[in-house]
Amino acid sequence: MTTDEKPASQLATLIVDRLIKDGLLRPVKRDQLIAKVAAGEMKEGDWNLEIDLSNKEAAEK
Repeated sequence: MTTDEKPASQLATLIVDRLIKDGLLRPVKRDQLIAKVAAGEMKEGDWNLEIDLSNKEAAEK
């Protein structure tokens, strides 16, 4: 995270990284998720899908 990032991007990065660390989101989609969160484009269905996919991947390991 750099200091020239906009506050929304900084916050989105913190949120997404924490959710990845906690196993709720997939690291492979990190940059795309950060962009969507920062832009305010994540809808309830988007969150549900990403969490479900992360849970499915974890169960397959």
